[in-house]
Amino acid sequence: MQEPRGLAGIIPIYCLYDELIQPEELRPNPRNPNKHSDDQLERLRKCIEGLGWRWPIVVSKLSGLVVKGHARLSVALRMELPLVPVEYQGYASEAEEWADLIADNKLSELSEWERPTLKDILEELDTGAFDLDLTGFSSEDLEELMTAAPPIGGDEVANKYHIHVYKVTEMAEYNLEANGSKLAEDIALRQAESDKEHMKPADRKFVTVIIDGGEE
Repeated sequence: MQEPRGLAGIIPIYCLYDELIQPEELRPNPRNPNKHSDDQLERLRKCIEGLGWRWPIVVSKLSGLVVKGHARLSVALRMELPLVPVEYQGYASEAEEWADLIADNKLSELSEWERPTLKDILEELDTGAFDLDLTGFSSEDLEELMTAAPPIGGDEVANKYHIHVYKVTEMAEYNLEANGSKLAEDIALRQAESDKEHMKPADRKFVTVIIDGGEE
């Protein structure tokens, strides 16, 4: 087991950092456009308590403001932690600092879960000896993921259809097979609706479903 690099109060620190600072001394960016819900902060609190500090709070040498880790700072204040790990980073301009702040939040939104693989990993962790809350998933999320029906289709099916789900500038393509064109269309539409349900509500309005291909 890796030894912590230090302690911030009772919380072990595993990440690299430059200095331990009282969280009250840090200055969050007042114009940070990324807001954190109480639910997100509570999930993050569990992770910090259970896993320790894995990422520092990043502070700009240029402005003295927090660039990355606003949520971590909020959690530390809620927990009344005496110290937090801080990393100082330099920026050539205010524009570069803003770009890093925004990209840190935006780029994580562009990733997508490979749900079968995720389910396999979570099932491996679900031994009773490990707290699955430390994955960041809520109990409701985990139940929905673990009990989700497997993809429809099988080796015995004959006709191949393609369904394209366009989400903003991203495209996810599904190869679906069924015994007849009507059944294939039904399966494709059901898969598309399932994907829409797992999208953020704000993204669903951008979704267009197109079904093509197949042999009669």
